[in-house]
Amino acid sequence: MANLIYSVTLNYDFYIGTTDILPHIFLSELTAISGQTISTSLSDYAYFPLYHILIAEASELLNTGIKTSLFLVTAPIYAITIIFLYYLFNYITNNRQISLLSCLLFSASSVVLYYGTNVITRTMSFVMFIVLLYLIYVVNFKRDKLSLKTLSVIVVIFLTLVHNVSLPQLVLLLVILFASEYIIGGSSYISKPFFVFLNVTFISYWFFVAYVFVQRSLTPRLQSQFWDSIVLTAGGTEVLQESMVNLLGLMDKSIFLFFALIGIGFLLKNYKKNYASVFGLFALMTLIFYVPNPLNTIWQLRILFRVDRFMLFVSPFMAFIMGYGMYVFWNYMTKYSTKKVNSFVLMILLFSGFVFVSSVFSIGDSDFLGHDARHEYFTSDELNGFEHVFNYVPANSSIYTDYYSSRFFYLPLIPASSAEMNISSYDNYRIGDVNKLSQYKGYVVLRTQEFLRSGLYFGSEESTLKDTSNYFYQGLPENRQELEGNLAVLSKVYSSPSIDIFIPKPGLHPQQRVKAIQSKDLNTKINQDQT
Repeated sequence: MANLIYSVTLNYDFYIGTTDILPHIFLSELTAISGQTISTSLSDYAYFPLYHILIAEASELLNTGIKTSLFLVTAPIYAITIIFLYYLFNYITNNRQISLLSCLLFSASSVVLYYGTNVITRTMSFVMFIVLLYLIYVVNFKRDKLSLKTLSVIVVIFLTLVHNVSLPQLVLLLVILFASEYIIGGSSYISKPFFVFLNVTFISYWFFVAYVFVQRSLTPRLQSQFWDSIVLTAGGTEVLQESMVNLLGLMDKSIFLFFALIGIGFLLKNYKKNYASVFGLFALMTLIFYVPNPLNTIWQLRILFRVDRFMLFVSPFMAFIMGYGMYVFWNYMTKYSTKKVNSFVLMILLFSGFVFVSSVFSIGDSDFLGHDARHEYFTSDELNGFEHVFNYVPANSSIYTDYYSSRFFYLPLIPASSAEMNISSYDNYRIGDVNKLSQYKGYVVLRTQEFLRSGLYFGSEESTLKDTSNYFYQGLPENRQELEGNLAVLSKVYSSPSIDIFIPKPGLHPQQRVKAIQSKDLNTKINQDQT
């Protein structure tokens, strides 16, 4: 798993993944420079600083940049979850084959692969959730309980301070585990006093320490206008379209469902008093969080309360029931099938198909199997264009660009106490309508090569406004003609094979105009020298 993660994150000039990596690199950089946690005026992550402290410390110890340190350190931390899951599954089933197979399927699933290359704060909370589950269950199998309980308390504190909203989701999953234990009626392994302690810890911290975070991030999401009607998201529409048209992209989910339903049915029918059946019932109750379904299309659930993040949190349980189902199916086929060779070939084909499609549709960057892959990274030419912006565009200028690039230029309002860091900041906007480019009073940064290859995403599906214009602007012939016509009225101040920078002919401040002219003259001279 670590090798697969590194082959993605260290293979490109700047891998950005979900783009959440970019602001976390920035906040970690500030933590390393200042030697203290970030200011509350900078971000709500000031109340949840452990991730940025970890990356900043790794940068100091390894003597490498923040970006490199983040990718180097987070991969083994994420990969080590397999060890905890193996022991957890082995305690529950007392079967090494099922445990090993479940861990193999876990490491090969598309959700786990994708988040392995995007180990950010919520992914780190998932890692600690796995460790916490291991500690909760292993208490029932070890004699030295005090040390394990002490470690559990430390992990709870870590979970409270590493990410802002993961704990309520994890608590909901623990509630479902409680309900599964009660319904099955067997042994109860989750300590109720510990569950109360977990809730008291993070709720007390939220309301007595991180109350500004509650006011700024949680309270606005409960406003009545967000709940007056059901709204479908652009991402939700893609899920429906994928389900109906791009069936090949769902082949791994189909194979998963085949074995998962076998595992759930076998556990609930034959092992009602076995604790493994608790995991089976839990997987059945949380299956709606893992497979494509209408929940992923509702804006209120997907955007406001991020139901999509449950996919990662329930992935270990899904791998467990899939592994159990594959184990049962194999035993049944070898026992009752007349041709064991055919059974073996079928299992190999299903497993290979699951792994192959999972990898292609999660971390693949080439168009394959009808999959239009997004390039979730910046090339060296694009980075040179961004560096040109930092060198020649005055601070506080307006910059209009696509979604990925806007996340690169994400620089929050720097507090006065941090002014000595000499960090440039810009008024950052995403292009809303290419027909209004001439009206923008600022710089237009366009990744031309990426637009021609697959298109650019204007707008953000993570917006908390229901009326935000979100659309994918593809490099179709009519779109190329439309874009060229609107760019013709602008002045090009920078050009490379990958990126172009424009400014409107009217509307710039005198200082900005001088800077732009100087930049244009310099770029012209460079082109002449190269010629």
